[in-house]
Amino acid sequence: MTLEELRLNYGLFYSQLLEFVSGLNNRLMPDAPQQLQYVTILPDILPEDDPDFQSGNEDSVIGRAYILEKMTLLVLARTRQFVDEGSHGWYDDQAEKLKIWLELVKLHSKHSVLLSNAESSKSLEAGIGGLGTRIGTRRQINVDNLLDLQNLLIACRE
Repeated sequence: MTLEELRLNYGLFYSQLLEFVSGLNNRLMPDAPQQLQYVTILPDILPEDDPDFQSGNEDSVIGRAYILEKMTLLVLARTRQFVDEGSHGWYDDQAEKLKIWLELVKLHSKHSVLLSNAESSKSLEAGIGGLGTRIGTRRQINVDNLLDLQNLLIACRE
């Protein structure tokens, strides 16, 4: 699979993410942490029309897709408790769709782009004997620039 094909699959996840973040703020309880309003910046980590897809900058696309995956999963794990009870059905439906799209994007990218340049990749092995199927080879990335965003989202635990 090419980077362009990955972009097309990513576009489906991205559309679902936009739907989720645009609807979340209206469904939060009044006492939810104020920082949750910034969840709307998640799609900005890797826009669907990002120039790096066209230029073929695999390192940038893969690094930011990985960060977006982790941040999205963190939000899903921590924010339901702050959603109005009447919106739990909406939230659960959105969360399930996002998780499915994330898995599909990971499945497609893991077997093509992520493994395409083993020289600059770092292997993360998991499971008994390193045969785990949930973690494959991923490029090493620098997340220093996203530390503030991570701290913001971790505030969901409050």
